[in-house]
Amino acid sequence: MPRAGRPPGRLPDRQAVALAEQGVVTFFIQDRLPLADAAEAWKISSTGQVRGKIILIP
Repeated sequence: MPRAGRPPGRLPDRQAVALAEQGVVTFFIQDRLPLADAAEAWKISSTGQVRGKIILIP
């Protein structure tokens, strides 16, 4: 039975991180932006044209 708050089929965060560290799963990073540009990241994300993750750097 899935835990409340997690869609069926979604891995727990620790398990997802472990798989990424092992190279079993990979993530495409579309852009890396400074945290000060969070509004710009939101605009990019809102276009629906994002093909990967947008990473905010503190």
